[in-house]
Amino acid sequence: MLLSLSIRDFVLIDKLDLAWNSGFTALTGETGAGKSIVLDALGLCLGARSASGVVRADAERAELTAAFALPDSAAVTEVLQELALCLDEDTLILRRVIDRQGKSRAFVNGTPCTVGLLRRLGECLLDVHAQHEHHSLLKPVAQRQWLDEFGRHQGLLKTVADTYESHRQALQALVKAQTEASQVLRERQALELECEELGNLAPQPGEWQMLSAKQARQANAEAIVSAAEGTRARLGDSILSELGHCIHELEKVAKHDEQVQSLLALLNESSISLGEAEQGLNRYLADLETNDDDAADTESRLSALFQLARRYRWPAEDLPALWESKKSALSALALSADVAHWQRAEAECAASLKLACAELSKARQIAAKNLTQAVNLGIKELAMGNACFNIALLPSETSSTGAETVEFQLASHQSLAMQSVAKAASGGELARLGLALMVAMGSVSETPTLVFDEIDVGIGGAVADVVGQKLAQLACHHQIICVTHQAQVAAHANHHYSVRKILSAEQVRTQVVDLDESNKTEELARMLSGSEITDTTRALATELRAEAQAKIAG
Repeated sequence: MLLSLSIRDFVLIDKLDLAWNSGFTALTGETGAGKSIVLDALGLCLGARSASGVVRADAERAELTAAFALPDSAAVTEVLQELALCLDEDTLILRRVIDRQGKSRAFVNGTPCTVGLLRRLGECLLDVHAQHEHHSLLKPVAQRQWLDEFGRHQGLLKTVADTYESHRQALQALVKAQTEASQVLRERQALELECEELGNLAPQPGEWQMLSAKQARQANAEAIVSAAEGTRARLGDSILSELGHCIHELEKVAKHDEQVQSLLALLNESSISLGEAEQGLNRYLADLETNDDDAADTESRLSALFQLARRYRWPAEDLPALWESKKSALSALALSADVAHWQRAEAECAASLKLACAELSKARQIAAKNLTQAVNLGIKELAMGNACFNIALLPSETSSTGAETVEFQLASHQSLAMQSVAKAASGGELARLGLALMVAMGSVSETPTLVFDEIDVGIGGAVADVVGQKLAQLACHHQIICVTHQAQVAAHANHHYSVRKILSAEQVRTQVVDLDESNKTEELARMLSGSEITDTTRALATELRAEAQAKIAG
Protein backbone atom coordinates (compact mmCIF):
# COMPACT_ATOMS: atom_id res chain seq x y z
CA MET A 1 0.00 0.00 0.00
CA LEU A 2 0.99 3.64 -0.45
CA LEU A 3 2.67 4.96 2.71
CA SER A 4 3.73 8.47 1.77
CA LEU A 5 4.06 10.94 -1.10
CA SER A 6 6.62 13.75 -1.12
CA ILE A 7 6.38 16.52 -3.73
CA ARG A 8 8.97 19.24 -4.29
CA ASP A 9 8.64 22.12 -6.80
CA PHE A 10 6.03 20.44 -8.96
CA VAL A 11 3.59 22.68 -10.88
CA LEU A 12 1.90 24.76 -8.12
CA ILE A 13 3.30 22.77 -5.19
CA ASP A 14 6.53 23.97 -3.62
CA LYS A 15 6.66 21.48 -0.75
CA LEU A 16 4.19 18.80 0.24
CA ASP A 17 4.51 15.67 2.37
CA LEU A 18 1.47 13.40 2.61
CA ALA A 19 1.11 10.32 4.78
CA TRP A 20 -1.43 7.79 3.49
CA ASN A 21 -3.38 5.33 5.58
CA SER A 22 -5.15 2.07 4.91
CA GLY A 23 -8.88 2.14 4.25
CA PHE A 24 -10.75 4.75 2.20
CA THR A 25 -9.21 8.21 1.69
CA ALA A 26 -11.19 10.97 -0.02
CA LEU A 27 -9.41 13.77 -1.87
CA THR A 28 -11.66 16.79 -2.38
CA GLY A 29 -11.45 20.46 -3.31
CA GLU A 30 -12.82 23.03 -5.68
CA THR A 31 -12.27 22.61 -9.41
CA GLY A 32 -8.79 23.82 -10.31
CA ALA A 33 -7.47 23.57 -6.76
CA GLY A 34 -4.88 20.98 -7.77
CA LYS A 35 -6.28 17.51 -7.00
CA SER A 36 -5.04 16.28 -10.37
CA ILE A 37 -1.56 17.62 -9.56
CA VAL A 38 -1.29 15.23 -6.62
CA LEU A 39 -2.35 12.27 -8.78
CA ASP A 40 -0.02 13.38 -11.60
CA ALA A 41 2.89 13.46 -9.16
CA LEU A 42 1.97 9.97 -7.94
CA GLY A 43 1.73 8.76 -11.55
CA LEU A 44 5.23 10.07 -12.35
CA CYS A 45 6.62 8.17 -9.35
CA LEU A 46 5.10 5.07 -10.91
CA GLY A 47 6.63 5.55 -14.35
CA ALA A 48 4.24 7.86 -16.22
CA ARG A 49 5.72 9.85 -19.11
CA SER A 50 7.24 13.16 -18.02
CA ALA A 51 6.97 16.46 -19.86
CA SER A 52 8.44 19.94 -19.75
CA GLY A 53 6.52 22.61 -17.88
CA VAL A 54 5.93 20.60 -14.70
CA VAL A 55 8.75 22.24 -12.73
CA ARG A 56 7.59 25.13 -10.53
CA ALA A 57 8.42 28.55 -11.98
CA ASP A 58 11.29 29.53 -9.66
CA ALA A 59 12.86 26.05 -9.32
CA GLU A 60 15.44 24.10 -11.34
CA ARG A 61 13.89 20.65 -10.98
CA ALA A 62 10.97 18.78 -9.49
CA GLU A 63 11.50 15.88 -7.09
CA LEU A 64 8.75 13.34 -6.44
CA THR A 65 9.02 10.42 -4.00
CA ALA A 66 6.47 7.74 -3.16
CA ALA A 67 6.96 5.08 -0.48
CA PHE A 68 5.08 1.78 -0.60
CA ALA A 69 4.88 -1.21 1.68
CA LEU A 70 6.71 -4.04 -0.12
CA PRO A 71 4.04 -6.46 -1.41
CA ASP A 72 4.41 -10.23 -1.64
CA SER A 73 4.49 -10.24 -5.44
CA ALA A 74 6.47 -12.38 -7.88
CA ALA A 75 6.37 -9.54 -10.45
CA VAL A 76 7.87 -7.08 -7.95
CA THR A 77 10.56 -9.61 -6.99
CA GLU A 78 11.46 -10.05 -10.68
CA VAL A 79 11.99 -6.30 -11.18
CA LEU A 80 14.04 -6.02 -7.99
CA GLN A 81 16.24 -8.90 -9.19
CA GLU A 82 16.83 -7.09 -12.50
CA LEU A 83 17.99 -4.10 -10.44
CA ALA A 84 20.13 -6.40 -8.27
CA LEU A 85 18.29 -4.96 -5.26
CA CYS A 86 18.13 -7.02 -2.10
CA LEU A 87 15.99 -5.07 0.35
CA ASP A 88 16.69 -5.29 4.07
CA GLU A 89 13.52 -3.35 4.87
CA ASP A 90 9.88 -3.81 3.86
CA THR A 91 9.56 -0.46 2.06
CA LEU A 92 9.87 0.43 -1.62
CA ILE A 93 10.87 4.04 -2.29
CA LEU A 94 10.23 5.21 -5.86
CA ARG A 95 11.77 8.55 -6.79
CA ARG A 96 11.58 10.68 -9.92
CA VAL A 97 13.62 13.82 -10.65
CA ILE A 98 12.54 16.01 -13.61
CA ASP A 99 14.46 19.01 -14.94
CA ARG A 100 13.08 22.07 -16.72
CA GLN A 101 13.57 20.44 -20.15
CA GLY A 102 11.37 17.51 -19.17
CA LYS A 103 14.26 15.05 -18.85
CA SER A 104 13.92 12.73 -15.90
CA ARG A 105 15.79 10.23 -13.80
CA ALA A 106 14.24 7.35 -11.87
CA PHE A 107 15.38 5.57 -8.71
CA VAL A 108 14.22 2.59 -6.65
CA ASN A 109 15.51 2.70 -3.06
CA GLY A 110 18.31 4.98 -4.28
CA THR A 111 19.36 2.72 -7.18
CA PRO A 112 19.03 4.30 -10.66
CA CYS A 113 16.65 2.45 -12.96
CA THR A 114 14.83 2.89 -16.26
CA VAL A 115 11.37 4.43 -16.39
CA GLY A 116 10.18 1.15 -17.93
CA LEU A 117 11.18 -0.79 -14.81
CA LEU A 118 9.56 1.88 -12.65
CA ARG A 119 6.36 1.47 -14.67
CA ARG A 120 6.42 -2.31 -14.22
CA LEU A 121 6.73 -1.84 -10.47
CA GLY A 122 3.91 0.72 -10.52
CA GLU A 123 1.55 -1.72 -12.23
CA CYS A 124 2.00 -4.10 -9.29
CA LEU A 125 1.54 -1.42 -6.63
CA LEU A 126 -1.32 0.82 -7.77
CA ASP A 127 -4.20 0.77 -10.24
CA VAL A 128 -5.97 3.94 -11.44
CA HIS A 129 -9.58 4.08 -12.63
CA ALA A 130 -10.21 7.41 -14.36
CA GLN A 131 -13.44 9.35 -14.83
CA HIS A 132 -13.70 8.71 -18.59
CA GLU A 133 -12.68 5.06 -18.41
CA HIS A 134 -16.24 3.92 -19.09
CA HIS A 135 -15.84 5.06 -22.70
CA SER A 136 -13.59 2.03 -23.26
CA LEU A 137 -16.73 -0.10 -22.84
CA LEU A 138 -17.59 0.77 -26.42
CA LYS A 139 -14.48 -0.99 -27.74
CA PRO A 140 -14.57 -4.78 -28.28
CA VAL A 141 -10.86 -5.17 -27.47
CA ALA A 142 -11.31 -3.33 -24.16
CA GLN A 143 -14.33 -5.49 -23.31
CA ARG A 144 -12.27 -8.64 -23.79
CA GLN A 145 -9.47 -7.19 -21.66
CA TRP A 146 -11.91 -6.31 -18.85
CA LEU A 147 -13.28 -9.87 -18.80
CA ASP A 148 -9.84 -11.50 -18.91
CA GLU A 149 -8.55 -9.24 -16.15
CA PHE A 150 -11.59 -10.05 -14.01
CA GLY A 151 -11.09 -13.78 -14.60
CA ARG A 152 -7.30 -13.58 -14.12
CA HIS A 153 -6.71 -15.33 -17.42
CA GLN A 154 -3.13 -14.14 -17.94
CA GLY A 155 -1.66 -17.66 -17.85
CA LEU A 156 -4.27 -19.06 -20.25
CA LEU A 157 -3.84 -16.09 -22.58
CA LYS A 158 -0.08 -16.65 -22.72
CA THR A 159 -0.60 -20.34 -23.53
CA VAL A 160 -3.00 -19.46 -26.35
CA ALA A 161 -0.65 -16.79 -27.71
CA ASP A 162 2.35 -19.16 -27.61
CA THR A 163 0.53 -22.06 -29.26
CA TYR A 164 -0.96 -19.72 -31.86
CA GLU A 165 2.54 -18.53 -32.77
CA SER A 166 3.83 -22.12 -32.94
CA HIS A 167 0.96 -23.06 -35.24
CA ARG A 168 1.58 -20.00 -37.40
CA GLN A 169 5.23 -20.92 -37.83
CA ALA A 170 4.44 -24.59 -38.59
CA LEU A 171 1.82 -23.56 -41.16
CA GLN A 172 4.27 -21.12 -42.73
CA ALA A 173 6.93 -23.86 -42.94
CA LEU A 174 4.41 -26.27 -44.51
CA VAL A 175 3.42 -23.75 -47.18
CA LYS A 176 7.07 -23.07 -47.91
CA ALA A 177 7.83 -26.79 -48.24
CA GLN A 178 4.93 -27.21 -50.65
CA THR A 179 5.49 -24.11 -52.80
CA GLU A 180 9.28 -23.89 -52.86
CA ALA A 181 10.11 -27.56 -53.44
CA SER A 182 12.16 -26.99 -56.63
CA GLN A 183 14.20 -24.14 -55.14
CA VAL A 184 14.85 -26.13 -51.97
CA LEU A 185 15.97 -29.09 -54.10
CA ARG A 186 18.56 -26.94 -55.92
CA GLU A 187 19.87 -25.51 -52.63
CA ARG A 188 20.02 -29.00 -51.15
CA GLN A 189 21.96 -30.43 -54.10
CA ALA A 190 24.50 -27.57 -53.89
CA LEU A 191 24.94 -28.14 -50.15
CA GLU A 192 25.34 -31.88 -50.65
CA LEU A 193 28.23 -31.27 -53.10
CA GLU A 194 29.91 -28.88 -50.69
CA CYS A 195 29.50 -31.30 -47.77
CA GLU A 196 30.92 -34.13 -49.91
CA GLU A 197 33.94 -32.04 -50.91
CA LEU A 198 34.63 -30.98 -47.34
CA GLY A 199 33.96 -34.50 -46.08
CA ASN A 200 36.50 -36.02 -48.48
CA LEU A 201 39.20 -33.92 -46.85
CA ALA A 202 37.57 -34.10 -43.39
CA PRO A 203 39.46 -31.21 -41.71
CA GLN A 204 39.74 -31.70 -37.94
CA PRO A 205 39.70 -29.04 -35.21
CA GLY A 206 43.23 -27.82 -34.49
CA GLU A 207 44.67 -29.80 -37.40
CA TRP A 208 45.94 -26.77 -39.38
CA GLN A 209 47.77 -25.36 -36.35
CA MET A 210 49.28 -28.77 -35.51
CA LEU A 211 50.48 -29.43 -39.08
CA SER A 212 51.92 -25.91 -39.38
CA ALA A 213 53.93 -26.42 -36.20
CA LYS A 214 55.04 -29.86 -37.40
CA GLN A 215 56.13 -28.44 -40.77
CA ALA A 216 58.21 -25.77 -39.05
CA ARG A 217 59.85 -28.41 -36.88
CA GLN A 218 60.58 -30.68 -39.84
CA ALA A 219 62.05 -27.82 -41.88
CA ASN A 220 64.55 -27.09 -39.10
CA ALA A 221 65.10 -30.66 -37.97
CA GLU A 222 68.92 -30.68 -38.44
CA ALA A 223 69.45 -27.50 -36.44
CA ILE A 224 67.10 -28.72 -33.70
CA VAL A 225 68.88 -32.08 -33.41
CA SER A 226 72.32 -30.44 -33.39
CA ALA A 227 71.36 -28.00 -30.65
CA ALA A 228 69.68 -30.70 -28.55
CA GLU A 229 72.56 -33.14 -28.85
CA GLY A 230 75.15 -30.45 -28.08
CA THR A 231 73.23 -29.37 -25.00
CA ARG A 232 72.87 -32.96 -23.79
CA ALA A 233 76.60 -33.59 -24.27
CA ARG A 234 77.59 -30.49 -22.31
CA LEU A 235 75.25 -31.35 -19.49
CA GLY A 236 76.55 -34.91 -19.15
CA ASP A 237 80.21 -34.26 -19.83
CA SER A 238 80.93 -31.09 -17.89
CA ILE A 239 78.11 -29.14 -16.27
CA LEU A 240 76.59 -31.93 -14.16
CA SER A 241 80.07 -33.27 -13.34
CA GLU A 242 81.35 -29.87 -12.19
CA LEU A 243 78.16 -29.24 -10.24
CA GLY A 244 78.56 -32.60 -8.48
CA HIS A 245 82.12 -31.67 -7.52
CA CYS A 246 80.95 -28.34 -6.08
CA ILE A 247 78.26 -30.05 -4.02
CA HIS A 248 80.81 -32.55 -2.70
CA GLU A 249 83.18 -29.77 -1.57
CA LEU A 250 80.47 -27.81 0.24
CA GLU A 251 79.11 -30.90 1.97
CA LYS A 252 82.45 -31.18 3.81
CA VAL A 253 81.98 -27.81 5.55
CA ALA A 254 78.20 -27.29 5.54
CA LYS A 255 77.81 -28.55 9.08
CA HIS A 256 79.95 -25.68 10.37
CA ASP A 257 77.94 -22.80 8.78
CA GLU A 258 74.17 -22.39 8.21
CA GLN A 259 74.69 -20.05 5.24
CA VAL A 260 76.73 -22.76 3.48
CA GLN A 261 73.87 -25.17 4.13
CA SER A 262 71.49 -22.82 2.37
CA LEU A 263 73.81 -22.53 -0.63
CA LEU A 264 74.20 -26.30 -0.70
CA ALA A 265 70.44 -26.71 -0.84
CA LEU A 266 70.27 -24.38 -3.87
CA LEU A 267 72.97 -26.39 -5.66
CA ASN A 268 71.17 -29.66 -4.95
CA GLU A 269 67.95 -28.24 -6.44
CA SER A 270 69.88 -27.10 -9.52
CA SER A 271 71.43 -30.54 -9.87
CA ILE A 272 68.01 -32.20 -9.79
CA SER A 273 66.60 -29.75 -12.38
CA LEU A 274 69.56 -30.22 -14.72
CA GLY A 275 69.28 -33.98 -14.36
CA GLU A 276 65.62 -33.83 -15.36
CA ALA A 277 66.53 -31.60 -18.31
CA GLU A 278 69.09 -34.17 -19.48
CA GLN A 279 66.51 -36.98 -19.29
CA GLY A 280 64.03 -34.80 -21.20
CA LEU A 281 66.57 -34.19 -23.96
CA ASN A 282 67.17 -37.93 -24.24
CA ARG A 283 63.45 -38.60 -24.66
CA TYR A 284 63.02 -35.70 -27.09
CA LEU A 285 65.88 -36.90 -29.32
CA ALA A 286 64.52 -40.46 -29.24
CA ASP A 287 61.06 -39.32 -30.29
CA LEU A 288 62.12 -36.72 -32.84
CA GLU A 289 61.03 -37.80 -36.34
CA THR A 290 63.07 -36.72 -39.31
CA ASN A 291 61.51 -39.08 -41.83
CA ASP A 292 61.47 -37.45 -45.29
CA ASP A 293 58.27 -39.33 -46.28
CA ASP A 294 56.47 -37.98 -43.20
CA ALA A 295 57.57 -34.44 -44.12
CA ALA A 296 56.15 -34.95 -47.60
CA ASP A 297 52.83 -36.13 -46.15
CA THR A 298 52.67 -33.06 -43.92
CA GLU A 299 53.36 -30.74 -46.84
CA SER A 300 50.74 -32.48 -49.01
CA ARG A 301 48.05 -32.25 -46.31
CA LEU A 302 48.77 -28.58 -45.67
CA SER A 303 48.57 -27.84 -49.38
CA ALA A 304 45.20 -29.61 -49.71
CA LEU A 305 43.77 -27.70 -46.77
CA PHE A 306 45.10 -24.41 -48.13
CA GLN A 307 43.58 -24.99 -51.57
CA LEU A 308 40.19 -25.85 -50.07
CA ALA A 309 40.30 -22.74 -47.88
CA ARG A 310 41.03 -20.59 -50.93
CA ARG A 311 38.15 -22.14 -52.81
CA TYR A 312 35.67 -21.23 -50.07
CA ARG A 313 37.44 -17.96 -49.17
CA TRP A 314 37.63 -19.20 -45.63
CA PRO A 315 40.48 -19.27 -43.06
CA ALA A 316 42.18 -22.66 -43.23
CA GLU A 317 42.14 -23.06 -39.45
CA ASP A 318 38.32 -22.60 -39.49
CA LEU A 319 37.55 -25.25 -42.14
CA PRO A 320 36.20 -27.73 -39.52
CA ALA A 321 33.64 -25.12 -38.39
CA LEU A 322 32.66 -24.46 -42.02
CA TRP A 323 32.13 -28.19 -42.56
CA GLU A 324 29.89 -28.44 -39.49
CA SER A 325 27.86 -25.40 -40.54
CA LYS A 326 27.31 -26.87 -44.03
CA LYS A 327 26.15 -30.17 -42.53
CA SER A 328 23.77 -28.32 -40.18
CA ALA A 329 22.40 -26.24 -43.06
CA LEU A 330 21.87 -29.38 -45.11
CA SER A 331 19.97 -31.04 -42.24
CA ALA A 332 17.80 -27.96 -41.76
CA LEU A 333 17.11 -27.72 -45.48
CA ALA A 334 16.20 -31.36 -45.65
CA LEU A 335 13.77 -30.85 -42.78
CA SER A 336 12.28 -27.73 -44.37
CA ALA A 337 11.56 -29.70 -47.54
CA ASP A 338 9.94 -32.58 -45.63
CA VAL A 339 6.26 -31.91 -46.40
CA ALA A 340 5.08 -34.91 -44.37
CA HIS A 341 6.99 -33.69 -41.31
CA TRP A 342 5.44 -30.21 -41.47
CA GLN A 343 1.98 -31.64 -42.07
CA ARG A 344 2.35 -33.62 -38.85
CA ALA A 345 3.79 -30.58 -37.03
CA GLU A 346 0.96 -28.33 -38.26
CA ALA A 347 -1.67 -30.85 -37.17
CA GLU A 348 -0.10 -31.22 -33.71
CA CYS A 349 0.11 -27.43 -33.25
CA ALA A 350 -3.49 -27.03 -34.45
CA ALA A 351 -4.64 -29.60 -31.88
CA SER A 352 -2.69 -27.85 -29.11
CA LEU A 353 -4.15 -24.50 -30.13
CA LYS A 354 -7.68 -25.89 -30.17
CA LEU A 355 -7.20 -27.33 -26.68
CA ALA A 356 -5.71 -24.08 -25.32
CA CYS A 357 -8.57 -22.04 -26.81
CA ALA A 358 -11.12 -24.45 -25.35
CA GLU A 359 -9.63 -24.04 -21.87
CA LEU A 360 -9.65 -20.26 -22.24
CA SER A 361 -13.24 -20.31 -23.51
CA LYS A 362 -14.34 -22.39 -20.53
CA ALA A 363 -12.65 -19.98 -18.12
CA ARG A 364 -14.22 -17.01 -19.93
CA GLN A 365 -17.69 -18.54 -19.63
CA ILE A 366 -17.27 -18.83 -15.86
CA ALA A 367 -15.82 -15.31 -15.56
CA ALA A 368 -18.58 -13.88 -17.79
CA LYS A 369 -21.26 -15.42 -15.58
CA ASN A 370 -19.68 -14.07 -12.38
CA LEU A 371 -18.98 -10.61 -13.79
CA THR A 372 -22.49 -10.39 -15.26
CA GLN A 373 -23.99 -11.11 -11.85
CA ALA A 374 -21.77 -8.54 -10.14
CA VAL A 375 -22.51 -5.83 -12.69
CA ASN A 376 -26.27 -6.47 -12.70
CA LEU A 377 -26.29 -6.13 -8.92
CA GLY A 378 -24.22 -2.96 -9.22
CA ILE A 379 -26.38 -1.21 -11.83
CA LYS A 380 -29.54 -1.96 -9.83
CA GLU A 381 -27.97 -0.23 -6.84
CA LEU A 382 -27.04 2.65 -9.16
CA ALA A 383 -30.69 3.33 -10.05
CA MET A 384 -30.80 1.16 -13.19
CA GLY A 385 -33.21 -1.37 -11.72
CA ASN A 386 -35.00 -2.11 -15.00
CA ALA A 387 -31.81 -2.61 -17.00
CA CYS A 388 -30.14 -5.94 -17.66
CA PHE A 389 -26.47 -6.51 -18.47
CA ASN A 390 -24.99 -9.53 -20.24
CA ILE A 391 -21.61 -10.68 -21.52
CA ALA A 392 -21.83 -12.66 -24.76
CA LEU A 393 -19.03 -14.86 -26.10
CA LEU A 394 -19.36 -14.88 -29.88
CA PRO A 395 -17.46 -17.56 -31.87
CA SER A 396 -14.86 -16.06 -34.19
CA GLU A 397 -11.83 -17.00 -36.22
CA THR A 398 -9.07 -18.25 -33.93
CA SER A 399 -6.48 -15.62 -33.11
CA SER A 400 -3.71 -15.11 -30.57
CA THR A 401 -6.37 -14.06 -28.03
CA GLY A 402 -8.71 -17.03 -28.41
CA ALA A 403 -11.58 -18.37 -30.48
CA GLU A 404 -14.28 -15.86 -29.58
CA THR A 405 -14.98 -12.16 -29.31
CA VAL A 406 -16.38 -10.67 -26.11
CA GLU A 407 -19.41 -8.41 -26.38
CA PHE A 408 -20.89 -6.42 -23.50
CA GLN A 409 -24.64 -6.20 -24.00
CA LEU A 410 -27.38 -4.14 -22.36
CA ALA A 411 -31.15 -3.98 -22.39
CA SER A 412 -32.48 -0.81 -20.77
CA HIS A 413 -35.61 -2.78 -19.83
CA GLN A 414 -36.10 -6.48 -19.30
CA SER A 415 -38.75 -6.55 -22.03
CA LEU A 416 -36.25 -5.40 -24.65
CA ALA A 417 -33.78 -7.51 -26.58
CA MET A 418 -30.11 -7.44 -25.66
CA GLN A 419 -27.91 -5.19 -27.79
CA SER A 420 -24.25 -4.22 -27.68
CA VAL A 421 -23.65 -1.41 -25.17
CA ALA A 422 -22.50 0.78 -28.07
CA LYS A 423 -26.06 0.66 -29.44
CA ALA A 424 -28.16 0.31 -26.30
CA ALA A 425 -26.54 2.50 -23.61
CA SER A 426 -27.12 6.21 -23.18
CA GLY A 427 -24.34 8.40 -21.82
CA GLY A 428 -25.66 8.22 -18.27
CA GLU A 429 -26.20 4.47 -18.45
CA LEU A 430 -22.70 3.98 -19.84
CA ALA A 431 -21.17 5.95 -16.96
CA ARG A 432 -23.08 3.92 -14.35
CA LEU A 433 -22.29 0.66 -16.12
CA GLY A 434 -18.61 1.61 -16.13
CA LEU A 435 -18.78 2.43 -12.43
CA ALA A 436 -20.36 -0.93 -11.64
CA LEU A 437 -17.62 -2.65 -13.65
CA MET A 438 -14.84 -0.74 -11.88
CA VAL A 439 -16.20 -1.73 -8.48
CA ALA A 440 -16.50 -5.37 -9.62
CA MET A 441 -12.95 -5.30 -10.98
CA GLY A 442 -11.67 -3.79 -7.75
CA SER A 443 -13.17 -6.66 -5.79
CA VAL A 444 -10.90 -9.20 -7.57
CA SER A 445 -7.85 -6.99 -8.10
CA GLU A 446 -4.58 -8.14 -6.49
CA THR A 447 -3.18 -4.60 -6.65
CA PRO A 448 -2.86 -3.25 -3.08
CA THR A 449 -3.90 0.34 -3.86
CA LEU A 450 -6.82 1.42 -6.06
CA VAL A 451 -7.25 5.04 -7.14
CA PHE A 452 -10.62 6.30 -8.42
CA ASP A 453 -10.30 9.65 -10.16
CA GLU A 454 -13.69 11.41 -10.34
CA ILE A 455 -15.49 8.28 -11.50
CA ASP A 456 -18.70 9.68 -9.97
CA VAL A 457 -19.01 12.60 -12.39
CA GLY A 458 -22.62 13.09 -13.52
CA ILE A 459 -24.27 11.29 -10.60
CA GLY A 460 -25.56 12.49 -7.26
CA GLY A 461 -28.00 11.90 -4.45
CA ALA A 462 -28.80 8.30 -3.63
CA VAL A 463 -26.62 6.98 -6.45
CA ALA A 464 -23.59 8.83 -5.12
CA ASP A 465 -24.35 7.40 -1.69
CA VAL A 466 -24.23 3.88 -3.17
CA VAL A 467 -20.89 4.67 -4.81
CA GLY A 468 -19.53 5.73 -1.43
CA GLN A 469 -20.77 2.49 0.12
CA LYS A 470 -19.15 0.43 -2.64
CA LEU A 471 -15.80 2.17 -2.20
CA ALA A 472 -16.01 1.68 1.56
CA GLN A 473 -16.62 -2.04 0.97
CA LEU A 474 -13.58 -2.24 -1.31
CA ALA A 475 -11.53 -0.52 1.39
CA CYS A 476 -11.92 -3.63 3.55
CA HIS A 477 -9.50 -5.40 1.17
CA HIS A 478 -7.63 -2.56 -0.58
CA GLN A 479 -6.27 0.87 0.12
CA ILE A 480 -8.75 3.18 -1.67
CA ILE A 481 -7.96 6.74 -2.78
CA CYS A 482 -10.83 8.60 -4.42
CA VAL A 483 -10.87 12.06 -5.95
CA THR A 484 -14.48 13.19 -5.77
CA HIS A 485 -16.81 16.20 -5.93
CA GLN A 486 -19.66 14.29 -4.30
CA ALA A 487 -20.25 14.86 -0.58
CA GLN A 488 -22.22 11.58 -0.43
CA VAL A 489 -19.07 9.72 -1.59
CA ALA A 490 -16.61 11.58 0.63
CA ALA A 491 -18.82 11.04 3.69
CA HIS A 492 -17.96 7.33 3.61
CA ALA A 493 -14.19 7.91 3.75
CA ASN A 494 -12.07 6.96 6.74
CA HIS A 495 -9.62 9.75 5.93
CA HIS A 496 -10.15 13.05 4.14
CA TYR A 497 -7.69 15.40 2.41
CA SER A 498 -8.80 18.84 1.24
CA VAL A 499 -6.90 20.37 -1.69
CA ARG A 500 -6.87 24.15 -1.72
CA LYS A 501 -5.41 26.85 -3.95
CA ILE A 502 -3.63 29.61 -2.01
CA LEU A 503 -3.38 32.98 -3.76
CA SER A 504 -0.89 35.67 -2.81
CA ALA A 505 0.68 38.68 -4.48
CA GLU A 506 3.83 36.70 -5.25
CA GLN A 507 2.52 33.30 -6.35
CA VAL A 508 -0.21 30.69 -6.57
CA ARG A 509 0.28 27.57 -4.46
CA THR A 510 -1.58 24.30 -3.90
CA GLN A 511 -2.04 23.18 -0.32
CA VAL A 512 -3.30 19.81 0.93
CA VAL A 513 -4.83 19.65 4.42
CA ASP A 514 -5.46 16.49 6.42
CA LEU A 515 -8.90 17.13 7.92
CA ASP A 516 -9.90 16.24 11.46
CA GLU A 517 -13.46 15.21 12.26
CA SER A 518 -14.87 18.74 12.62
CA ASN A 519 -13.16 19.94 9.44
CA LYS A 520 -14.46 16.91 7.54
CA THR A 521 -17.99 18.08 8.32
CA GLU A 522 -17.11 21.63 7.23
CA GLU A 523 -15.71 20.35 3.92
CA LEU A 524 -18.82 18.23 3.32
CA ALA A 525 -20.95 21.32 3.95
CA ARG A 526 -18.93 23.25 1.35
CA MET A 527 -19.38 20.43 -1.15
CA LEU A 528 -23.14 20.46 -0.52
CA SER A 529 -23.72 24.20 -0.70
CA GLY A 530 -20.81 25.80 -2.54
CA SER A 531 -19.05 28.91 -1.27
CA GLU A 532 -21.70 29.96 1.27
CA ILE A 533 -21.94 27.57 4.20
CA THR A 534 -24.93 27.91 6.51
CA ASP A 535 -25.96 26.25 9.74
CA THR A 536 -28.45 24.26 7.70
CA THR A 537 -25.80 22.84 5.40
CA ARG A 538 -23.56 22.12 8.40
CA ALA A 539 -26.37 20.18 10.02
CA LEU A 540 -27.01 18.33 6.77
CA ALA A 541 -23.31 17.53 6.43
CA THR A 542 -23.19 16.26 10.03
CA GLU A 543 -26.18 14.01 9.38
CA LEU A 544 -24.74 12.81 6.07
CA ARG A 545 -21.43 11.93 7.71
CA ALA A 546 -23.11 10.13 10.62
CA GLU A 547 -25.38 8.09 8.35
CA ALA A 548 -22.48 7.09 6.06
CA GLN A 549 -20.26 6.00 8.93
CA ALA A 550 -23.16 4.07 10.48
CA LYS A 551 -23.66 2.16 7.23
CA ILE A 552 -19.95 1.27 7.18
CA ALA A 553 -20.01 0.12 10.79
CA GLY A 554 -23.20 -1.87 10.18
